[in-house]
Amino acid sequence: MNDGPTSRPRVLLVSAGVGAGHNQAARAIMAGLAQADPSLPVEWLDVLTITSRAFTLYYAGGYNLLVTRLPWLYGFGYWLTDRPHGPRRGLLERRRLWSERRSLGPLARWLGERLPALVVNTHFVSQPMVTHLIGRGTPGLRQMTVVTDYHAHRWWCAQRVDRFFVPDEFGRQRLIDFGTPAESVELTGLPVHPKWRQPLEEAEIRGRWKLPAGRPVVLVAGGVSFAVGGIADMAQELCRRLGQAFVVVLAGQNKQLMGRLAAMPEAQGDNAALRIVSFTDRIHELVQLSSVFLTKSGGMTVSEATTKGTPLVLMRPVPGQEAYNARMMVDSGAAVQANTQQEAVELVVALLNDPARLQQLADNARRLDRPATTMICEKILEAVAKMGSPV
Repeated sequence: MNDGPTSRPRVLLVSAGVGAGHNQAARAIMAGLAQADPSLPVEWLDVLTITSRAFTLYYAGGYNLLVTRLPWLYGFGYWLTDRPHGPRRGLLERRRLWSERRSLGPLARWLGERLPALVVNTHFVSQPMVTHLIGRGTPGLRQMTVVTDYHAHRWWCAQRVDRFFVPDEFGRQRLIDFGTPAESVELTGLPVHPKWRQPLEEAEIRGRWKLPAGRPVVLVAGGVSFAVGGIADMAQELCRRLGQAFVVVLAGQNKQLMGRLAAMPEAQGDNAALRIVSFTDRIHELVQLSSVFLTKSGGMTVSEATTKGTPLVLMRPVPGQEAYNARMMVDSGAAVQANTQQEAVELVVALLNDPARLQQLADNARRLDRPATTMICEKILEAVAKMGSPV
């Protein structure tokens, strides 16, 4: 947040801590704006930090439970709610929007205190309340939305949004089919933090992470707060199969996973083949070092990997947006997908023994990379430049 008195319009980034990607997108845009115009007053809010505990448990807790324990049910719900497919809003959709507006009363009060001129949403949950406030004539309030997956679910559709930023043409067309004016939907890709584009020296990174030169690195991740898939079992099997390779597991905040990994013999000793990394803001360094990245297909995760041209082996995705993300990456030739834990291990081993295939995946990944953060920040700054001082 930029403090101090200012007459410039304020920008508020609103995300929701449902998974990690929405907050990552908000941080990326905030960092991009700070680089482009350090004097611009910008603030970021995870809306679930100010809503009721019941609503937070329903939104974030329910998501975590479904994707880890009942992925089939999550996929069914995703399919069932991804409608109507045209502009007209059905009764159930109107009921949902009304219910979410009621639950987001704290956001309305927060906006009334901060008086931002522009709200940039990186999660759909905040849109109904901002749309409602704009419709009521709140002075000077406008909004934009960044869609953070390659499949634009119906819930991303909202009225009174000046501009939508989408990752690909498929998402753009879906929003247009929902009745969004074509000129309001811009294809940008997904915003990644500027640090992902900073040049890095491999020798320096290896020294920092104590990963000697000449040995390949396989990076494994299944989530920040919870792990999807048998991460520990796959990591141990990779250590046994890969000989001189280092297997680095991003365990995030998952203490249970960290404990299980630390007890494995492969993680013991000064030159252990299995390395465990807790929550870190330097994942971009490890992704650059990695020959292969075994991960789930979150929209932000796969987009960040394309900036480094890192080949991806994708775990079996949770039905819904992750399945669409995985399909897009595989169809683009930037990833291969596994349907079982054993298949994931086999694919990693096979790729490390096939340098030509690895290079092909890397080249295809780089072709998907777009300067989304720069593009989105430019549009935000253009909009701010046209605004007057807040009332």
